[in-house]
This record gives sequence, C-alpha cells and structure tokens, in this order.
Amino acid sequence: MKRRNAAALLRVLIGTVTCVGSSAPVWAAEIQVGNAEVLPGETAAITASLLNAPGESISAVSVEIRFDAERLGAPEPTCVIDPRIGPGTFTNKNLEWSLPAAGLLRAGVIGINQTTISSGRLFACDFSVGASAPGGELPLASSALAARPDGASASITAASGSIFVDPDPERDGHDYTGSGEACSGGQSTGCEDNCPFVANADQKDTDDNGIGDVCECGDIDGNGRLNTSDARLIQRCSVGQIDPSFCAGLCDVTGDDRCNTADARLVQRAAVGEISRNLLVCSQKSFNP
Repeated sequence: MKRRNAAALLRVLIGTVTCVGSSAPVWAAEIQVGNAEVLPGETAAITASLLNAPGESISAVSVEIRFDAERLGAPEPTCVIDPRIGPGTFTNKNLEWSLPAAGLLRAGVIGINQTTISSGRLFACDFSVGASAPGGELPLASSALAARPDGASASITAASGSIFVDPDPERDGHDYTGSGEACSGGQSTGCEDNCPFVANADQKDTDDNGIGDVCECGDIDGNGRLNTSDARLIQRCSVGQIDPSFCAGLCDVTGDDRCNTADARLVQRAAVGEISRNLLVCSQKSFNP
C-alpha cells in the first residue's frame, strides 16, 4: 500500500471538519485505541475499534496516534487491517497508514465506493518495546476524524490507549515463557501462564480459550487488561448507544444473567483498584440487556 495515499486521505478528512462552538458536540462515533501489557523486548499489538452511535453512518475514518519514539520506535510500528473488513470481504474496505514523523502514526480506513464502516475492530498496529525498557505505562495519545457517505464530516472522538511494560513478569507466581506448554494448578516455572499479569494459581479457564477466567471477566475489548474503557463499553451497550454485538462476551460481571449499568460500575471499581477483580463473576458470554 503506498503511504502517500494515507496522507491524501487525511487531507481530505481534515478538509471536511467544521469548527465546533463552545458547547460540546453530540457524540456520534468514537475510536477506541486499545491497551496492552507486555514484557521488555516484546511487541504490543494495539487495536483501534470504531463505535458508531445508533443510526450513524461512517464511510471513512482516520486515526492519529502519538507515542514515545525512543521507547517504541525501533523498528517502526506496522499496521494490518482487521480480517472482518479486509480487502475482498463483503464490506470492501482498505487501510492506509503512514509515519509522517518520529513518534506519530496515521492510519485510515476507507469504505470503497463510500460503503459504510460498521462498529467493531478496524485495524491492529504492532509497537516494539525495547529490551531495556523500564517498567511503566507508555501513553498512546490519539485523535480521530471521520466522514459520512455523503462526504460531510462526522462528529467523532478518540479514546487514547497505552502500553504497560511489566517489569516483574513473575509477580503472580508463574513464569510466562511463551513456550506453548500451559501451566497447571501446581506448576509455576517453565510454562505459559494464561494470566501472566494477574495472580491465578489455579489457572482456571472455563471456556478453554487460553485466557484465564480471572483476567477475562469484564474485559470487553479483549486486550487482556481490565480498565475503565471496558466499563465505558458496558455502559454504552446497556443504554443502546452502540451495537450490542460489540459487547458480546464476558460483560455480566455481577452474575445476574444481564449486562447493564451495575456491571459497568463494578468493572469501573475493579479497574481503579477499589475492589479485587476476583469479585467479578461472569456467568455467560452473550449480551442480554
């Protein structure tokens, strides 16, 4: 894909944006830039997802992600469109991306012939973390622009993501080696922990998908990390702001067979450390408002 096309896309989208007055714009769509937890020397896959308000039609989206080039810039990030909207699929979309400056990534998804882009994951970008990187959070400051099928600009916001570099991968009692051999309840070294960043000595994995229950429950965006963005997603699903299918998964953290604002509040409390995430109890994997 020629990178100059990405710049052209951004110029087109920027040209359609109109100034907003002092009052805040009505939310029409949002880009969610994901989060990842990695060890020094690993590559973090950061996803960008689109959340449309009911009735909103988006045909082109551009996302700008600013990052620490010294800690995430060698080699440079690369991006791949999500298979659900890749070239040749029914929805017929393309991805354009470029690195116009150190520490700046621009990516855009275009609907061919102005076809609409539905809610869901758009693309994933790989960011390499240096082997000597100290532990801590690396913010991914994000902004976004969007256009409707008729060429008019669309109101859109962007939720920034982050990469958390774990300086102590064995703090939960298991050795995450990536060896392919899963840890058992009593095994703690030379195996692959199904929750490397959350303590779970029993390695319980109810749905047998390779992700331990304790780090999956409430993780709506599926990035392996429970945070406030998951709480926001559950809240928006519960009031019908976004397509309920986007929240399909372990959103019922109260165990009452419903996905609602009570679940959003509990995930929020767990995300900020008010309660232990071990208190989240997921009983289903389907959205039921």
